[in-house]
Amino acid sequence: TDADVTSAPIMADIGDDLLERIEDTPVVGHNVRVDVDALSRELPDWKPRRAFDTLRLARRLRPGLASYSLEKLSSELGLIDAAQRLCPGTHHNATFDATLSALLFVRLLASLTETERPEALQNCDILLDRQGGLL
Repeated sequence: TDADVTSAPIMADIGDDLLERIEDTPVVGHNVRVDVDALSRELPDWKPRRAFDTLRLARRLRPGLASYSLEKLSSELGLIDAAQRLCPGTHHNATFDATLSALLFVRLLASLTETERPEALQNCDILLDRQGGLL
């Protein structure tokens, strides 16, 4: 909401610091294309190397679910309490949802064997779509 961001710094004030922090860091998120597109608009010099989508990963590893929302997946996998211990908050709070996405990513990858993980990572990296990769 507007109230949530009223006191937030503007990108012009934090852009250089943010770019330095995320420059070589893979991005993980639920429907991560939204995050990558928003950051790319604000930080035109940023070129992410990897962008892993937990939504795409969950759809491949847990086919047939009625819902793939971050809230439903996190609840089904018992991640809500862990996220609240790490970052008190609720769904649709950016920091809380980022924490849930990270926990979901780890949990989904942990369900795979070591030999299955590289293919799963390729399949959920949205940047491979643009680079002519597997998807």
